[in-house]
Amino acid sequence: MLQLFNFGKTMNLYNYNQFLNESNLGSRWTDAEKEEFANLQLENLIEALDAMKKHKIKCWVDCGTLLGLYRDKQLIPGDSDTDTGALVEGFKPDFADDFADNLTIPGEKRSSIFFTPKEFLEIYEDEKAWVNPKGFKYQMKKNGRFVTFKGNPIMTDIFIYYPNGKDRIYAFGQGYFRTKDEILSAGTKSMTIGGKAYKILNQTEDHLVVGYGKEWKTPDPKFKIEKADIYGGPLSKKEFGGKYMYNFKTGKSKIE
Repeated sequence: MLQLFNFGKTMNLYNYNQFLNESNLGSRWTDAEKEEFANLQLENLIEALDAMKKHKIKCWVDCGTLLGLYRDKQLIPGDSDTDTGALVEGFKPDFADDFADNLTIPGEKRSSIFFTPKEFLEIYEDEKAWVNPKGFKYQMKKNGRFVTFKGNPIMTDIFIYYPNGKDRIYAFGQGYFRTKDEILSAGTKSMTIGGKAYKILNQTEDHLVVGYGKEWKTPDPKFKIEKADIYGGPLSKKEFGGKYMYNFKTGKSKIE
């Protein structure tokens, strides 16, 4: 996800010596291998969007993936996964049940920011189940197996946006990120790159200003999201006024 890292004039978040934080495998990748990895990422992104579309979930390309595709017509080199956003109201048990295999990442333990299908199905009908604003991870399968590249997973984050007054928020790490509900309420449209169609917000540029500031069109080698003075965040729970909690059964939220 873009927001945790720096990016420079060459659009490299990570150079490939630092790829995926721990693995350092990218330093040995050829240009053809980097291109293959990017193509798999885009394929997984489209499949994740199509999965949500099948269940009439309002969704779009988001975060660093949106910035790269909208501004540069490509993924930002070195990004380890792709990102989507979606409105919480569309998520129902049939989605988690239908795509349970794709939403269950092998070896991944219970996460503070991502649901497992089992967890989601358990809390959905429980009026007492207040949860922090989690999302999902999506990983495509081919021939019954999860797709990987050189041992690295191909995954798409689904950040679920929850209502909070005039804003919508999602959680990442130890903080909250937000955008204006009026931006998300304006709907989506299709953007075609390299013959592939991606769903983006009608007010994409407003959304990028909220998330990255008015200078989002110009790469800044000194930019750090956690230090930037922008509306989108991140906001600590202290700055936010407490911990945001949501109940899927009632659609109500609270801060405690």
